[in-house]
Amino acid sequence: MIKKVAFFLFIFYLPFLLSAQKGDSTLTTAPGLLTIQPLDKEKKFFKQQRIKFEYRVQDSSQVQKQLYDILKQLHGSAYLTASVDTLFQDENNYTAYFFVGERYEWASLTNGNVAPAFLSAIGFRERLYTNQPFYYKEVVQLQEKLLTYLENHGYPFAQVYIDSVRIEASEIAAKIYFEKGPLIFFDALKIKGRSRNPKRQNKKKKVRITPGFMASYLGIRKDKLYSEKLVKKVQNRINALRYLNNYQTPYVIFRDRKAELNLFLMDRPSSKIDVLLGFLPTKDAVTGQQKFDFTGNIDIDLINPLGTGKRLQFKWQQLSLGTSDLLVRFGWPYLLKTPLGVDLAFKLYKRDSAYIDIITDVGLQYLFNGNSYIKAFWVNTNTNLINIDTNTIKSTRRLPAMLDIDNTSFGLAFYYDNLDYKYNPRKGFETKLVASFSLKRVRKNNTIEEISDPLDSTFNFASLYDTIVPNTFQYRFLVEHSHFFQLLKWSTLMARFKGGVIISKDPIYDNETFRIGGNKLLRGFDEEALLATWYNVLSLEWRFLFGRNSYAYLFGDFAYIQKQTISSAAYSDFPIGFGVGVALETKVGIFALSYALGTQQGNPILFNNSKVHFGYVYSF
Repeated sequence: MIKKVAFFLFIFYLPFLLSAQKGDSTLTTAPGLLTIQPLDKEKKFFKQQRIKFEYRVQDSSQVQKQLYDILKQLHGSAYLTASVDTLFQDENNYTAYFFVGERYEWASLTNGNVAPAFLSAIGFRERLYTNQPFYYKEVVQLQEKLLTYLENHGYPFAQVYIDSVRIEASEIAAKIYFEKGPLIFFDALKIKGRSRNPKRQNKKKKVRITPGFMASYLGIRKDKLYSEKLVKKVQNRINALRYLNNYQTPYVIFRDRKAELNLFLMDRPSSKIDVLLGFLPTKDAVTGQQKFDFTGNIDIDLINPLGTGKRLQFKWQQLSLGTSDLLVRFGWPYLLKTPLGVDLAFKLYKRDSAYIDIITDVGLQYLFNGNSYIKAFWVNTNTNLINIDTNTIKSTRRLPAMLDIDNTSFGLAFYYDNLDYKYNPRKGFETKLVASFSLKRVRKNNTIEEISDPLDSTFNFASLYDTIVPNTFQYRFLVEHSHFFQLLKWSTLMARFKGGVIISKDPIYDNETFRIGGNKLLRGFDEEALLATWYNVLSLEWRFLFGRNSYAYLFGDFAYIQKQTISSAAYSDFPIGFGVGVALETKVGIFALSYALGTQQGNPILFNNSKVHFGYVYSF
């Protein structure tokens, strides 16, 4: 992009006057001290102006560098005629005397021929340049700001310059002018594809993406005003997609007041089959002998199957013996070429033989350029008890800690992605915030209502529901933030925080709590074994990188959890998990192995209670 900023700098450049030196004028190498004094100001002037310099110098060449840096600071502080008057040398010590001069001020900076709407858009006000110190950096910033605005609003060939300069005494007056050039609009995208097979890369191949989707995703639609900012972000935004790669740097061709963006794209494996196996040590309830329970996860995630960015996901998890989770999700971004997308999910969660959740999730997303979005959602959760301990209810005359519940939630979610690479980041961050308001209704269970006690046939167990509030409100808040710091080319440090809280003035039941623990949140513990109404988990993970998707890592998860439900008094704990792992990318997929230990309630760490996970991800 042609970018020209014409700026007339009316700064007097005066070379160093190295006169009246004492001693040898040749360069010296012995260390010494540098002292500076103003000729026409008070002695404390330099201190008041916060002029910085190194007073310990090694030789005379460093002295000259320091004097040059001091002059730059003076000129930048509006003392445009400042110069070095005299430099004295006494053995290895130096004394420099400066002529500072007057501080220049703006008499005025007015509009020459720029459209007032453009100046107003960048916040230019003439009063800000009247009787104010003249800082030439501010003038350059003003020009850059105007030029950037023009480039992002259809004028990529604009020029901005200062002219009509007048200097009277120590006051400067000038005008700002521009030449906007032709108004440019985006043309239709031009997409060229190439096979990801090295043997066929010389042959053209239709890439599995539609121009309409790419135009919406990049924000570059035909007949839209040209924006340099959008063009500069193209390559990074394409790299952020799971299913596309750039095989050549994109470029723009300007023709007949149109800007044609040329993309060179290649499909990359994005859909995946993810298999995870876990081994959890347990004890046999009868013999007390050590044994292993298996946990499992199968995730079939189809990304961009039709070239329009859609997503279809099937996920099944065996979290522990008797506990399973089934998820079906469908996502459709940029619906009808708008920045809107839909996100639909259906979930079945079975907790041992205690209860089953049936969850329906409907979300409407507003998609920003890239992977970021804001979403409004509606979630309906229907909880049904499976087995009920009627004997305990008979003896205690109390309802169980879990009840049949209908919960309807409305909320907002915000996600921002600023990672350099989604799947194994080196640097950047991502943030997710979720806030929801829900209406909870407790349903009466027929099994409980029909309980009868032969020893007290007059007691009506259905009356137990009269002791609770059947309809109430809840608020839920979730926060997730991950930050990656690149330490060296081959390592990175991840700091991640995840937290959630349930707020309700009425009792919370055990089957409404957060379920944490396991490979995704708080490693070193059984999957979703810890119940909490408030949790905070800080994770630190150091990764040694030896491939785009290959790394070894050390991690520590530090949590604070609190549980306050109808079944128990307030309870809090500080569980800690730590361990090691490795992810290795091969031609047939990514293999992962992790080993984790955990401790809670001040108990010692038991190596025979460690958690081992094997993972395999196949992308296609």
